[in-house]
Amino acid sequence: TKQGQGDAEEERQEASTWLEGVKLYNSRVAEKLTAGWSEVLPIDARGTTEPNGEMVANPPESTHERKRSWWDEDETRLKEEHFVLRGTDDWDGPRRRWHQNGKIWEESVYKGGWLAHTVRFVDTKGRTLNHGDTRQGTGLAKGYHPNGALAYHGAMKGGPSEGTWFYGHDNGRLSSIGEYNAGQREGIWRSYHASGGLQKLWRVEDDVERQAFYFYEGGNLKAEGTGAPDEAGNYQRTGVWNFYNDAGVRYERSDYRESGRLTVERFDWETGVLLTRSPYVPGAGGNVRHGVMLTFNKEGRVVERTEY
Repeated sequence: TKQGQGDAEEERQEASTWLEGVKLYNSRVAEKLTAGWSEVLPIDARGTTEPNGEMVANPPESTHERKRSWWDEDETRLKEEHFVLRGTDDWDGPRRRWHQNGKIWEESVYKGGWLAHTVRFVDTKGRTLNHGDTRQGTGLAKGYHPNGALAYHGAMKGGPSEGTWFYGHDNGRLSSIGEYNAGQREGIWRSYHASGGLQKLWRVEDDVERQAFYFYEGGNLKAEGTGAPDEAGNYQRTGVWNFYNDAGVRYERSDYRESGRLTVERFDWETGVLLTRSPYVPGAGGNVRHGVMLTFNKEGRVVERTEY
């Protein structure tokens, strides 16, 4: 038990040291973003408000499936419509989005899962916006929120995203930024709260999140841990994950290192003192307790054992 507490404290100190550097970076970015993201990010002026290509007809139902979303539960006001190739998730054909008043917001064309070109973006005031110069899946792509704030900005090369892309909140501030390589995320990615503070910092390899740090709006660490794809390619947590309250006190430590078994330690919300250690295994409705749960006193001694 003491060894386990020692390991946990060492991990906590390492995270805290790392956090100081991140908080400093966070404060500097937030300070620069007070008037909007254009102060720190180069928004490329290239592009046009004119169509980069023609809007195409809806594809046949025999080869494509129509996908729709609505502004209301009664499905009377259409919000978005696009098509996918049957049997895949690949967008293919026209995409349209509408404002809540029924007027057009976006018209664009996809081919084989990638943006081919944009026809137009129109904000709620009726202004046609500069949407870049992407043609046949190559060029600069820009997209917008209904109010005209920039939603995304980046280059495309033969379809896939390439190089630095950044995304924005509808209040004009930075939402996230990172690098693509042939359509796959790579390297360090950052995302931000709408208020400007760092929300998440994560490392990506081959489009898979490998390590992540989450933050409260005040800058304190919220959670941190590692991940990897399973045999089916789906993301799974790995290693040790730590979770903290907004005062910086750790309240949970989850250990995923043993295959088919999860060990969860829970700590006092205010003091961070270890309370329980419980083993879990996968169940039909999620993880379920299986084995012996240990309950500790304030001195770290086991005072109760419960069998599951």
